Amino acid sequence: MQSSRTTVKRRAQRAHYDESTIHAILDETFVCTVSYVSQGEARCIPTSYARLDDCLILHGSPKAGWLAELGKNQEICITIVVVDGIVLDSTMLHHSLNYRSVVLFGVPEVICEPHSRLQALKAVIEHIVPGRSADLPLPSPSDLRQTKLISLPISEASAKIRSEGPTGQASDSVWCGEIPTTTKYGPAVAKDIPGESFATPPYVVDYRRPGRNNT
Repeated sequence: MQSSRTTVKRRAQRAHYDESTIHAILDETFVCTVSYVSQGEARCIPTSYARLDDCLILHGSPKAGWLAELGKNQEICITIVVVDGIVLDSTMLHHSLNYRSVVLFGVPEVICEPHSRLQALKAVIEHIVPGRSADLPLPSPSDLRQTKLISLPISEASAKIRSEGPTGQASDSVWCGEIPTTTKYGPAVAKDIPGESFATPPYVVDYRRPGRNNT
């Protein structure tokens, strides 16, 4: 996965290029930033994603301008970050974050084959809410055409991880340390449908993400 573009130069000891580390970070969250160039201008779009084996799946309305651009052999860069802690050091310059991040480069492809489109759409649902797709009816061909699905191979990528405390000189005049951060998901709120009552699915009651950034 390492290339000249993904090789980490600053704090190179924090770099990881192995598939298992990169996949684990991608699996823990589901929001990324897509960066590309359109008509000579840099664009950055936040969006949800899914990992399906060794590909990243992006989706949205066919009317979305950024998705239209990505279907034109457009090279993109995708970034993902999980913040694990706020590091308070002895000087302003040494304050930092503990984090896990991934950067990917590549040219995405539009998924056109109907079965592959359905599998990709299921992957999006399952990546965000595992277990949900089994409860949903299959979309009709016309419904499926209302979503554009794009696949990006996870072949040129790197991860960077900081997981240490303050690195500045010890101080006897100011507190130093780390404030750990977690991602918390609150109790589910059901949609109020008159005359209908549904049991809350287990995957909603005990919603969690893979990895250690859960409460």
